[in-house]
Amino acid sequence: MIPKTLEEIITPSLIIDYDILMDNISKMVNFVKENHINIRPHFKTHKCIDIAKLQVKYGAIGITCATIDEAEILCKNGIKNILIANEIVDEGKIRRLINIVKKDNNVIVTVDNEQNLRKLSCFAKRYNKCINVVVEVDIGLNRCGREAGYDTLKFVKEVLRHKNIKFKGLLGYEGHTVFIENRKERVKECLKSLEKIISTKSLLEKNGIYSEIVSTGGTGTYDITGGYSGITEIQPGSYVFMDVKYKRVIKDFKNSLFVYTTVIDKKSDYCIIDAGYKAYSTEFGIPELIGKKAKIIKIYEEHSKVKNLDSKFKLGEKLLLLPTHCCTTVNLHNKFYVVQNDKLKHIWKICRERI
Repeated sequence: MIPKTLEEIITPSLIIDYDILMDNISKMVNFVKENHINIRPHFKTHKCIDIAKLQVKYGAIGITCATIDEAEILCKNGIKNILIANEIVDEGKIRRLINIVKKDNNVIVTVDNEQNLRKLSCFAKRYNKCINVVVEVDIGLNRCGREAGYDTLKFVKEVLRHKNIKFKGLLGYEGHTVFIENRKERVKECLKSLEKIISTKSLLEKNGIYSEIVSTGGTGTYDITGGYSGITEIQPGSYVFMDVKYKRVIKDFKNSLFVYTTVIDKKSDYCIIDAGYKAYSTEFGIPELIGKKAKIIKIYEEHSKVKNLDSKFKLGEKLLLLPTHCCTTVNLHNKFYVVQNDKLKHIWKICRERI
């Protein structure tokens, strides 16, 4: 039976406050419009076609994603202008990329090494297709990407030699700065990163190479990257939901995502709830209880032990938890229960497929 109210929803489950979600989307859209910049929000946070369609409806130029699986799901559901912000290396995934390109020739993939570039070019030539690429620049995260400056220039020149590869621009992620809680320090470190990608863009231009796209930006730095001259688009994801980690960083967006759980046992000084490691992630810490003076002190697979501080609990009482990391919490569930004024408005599928 489909529940009609918040109280009827089974636990543990993921709850979205619809009004807050829409307000967060609206705030971000207003920001990019005011700053004359594009937004291509990240799918990896919500992994939900319904939310992606809302983002596009209200102004996103397309959707960013992290995996070939996500790109296939987006393409299958009619989402255009997909940016895969990751390197697609093995042949099986490249074949799947070609199939996406056959349906949407605007899809863009990230590249940062010669071997991968040659393989992409080989497959594109074999199937008489052209693959759009952005070159990833390491702007401080020390993950993927070419070294800013001449190393990137050298690689872009190599990209331009391949007739079946179209150079679209540059991508860099200042992920090492997005969670810095001190605003001045966050701005300082983020600007260092942005200077690297923009100086690289300028170097390319001096060599006659134009970058249509310069894509950066996470939720914690959206207003820094989004206002920086030369950046063409931002790709934040968590702003739609927020979480404990981001709540400590920015106040511009409100929490719309909650883990819903039930008190299934109670003692004099603690209670047990039916949500544990399989209902929420903990790499950024332990979730907060909403509206209760209590804290989680022990976590199991299907349970959590909650210490009473000043709060009293009733058996069967429903509680809301605020996850510390929305992206990896979403990945543990199959659906969102979307609520408005304590009434169930939608049930949205979470696309967890990943190979």
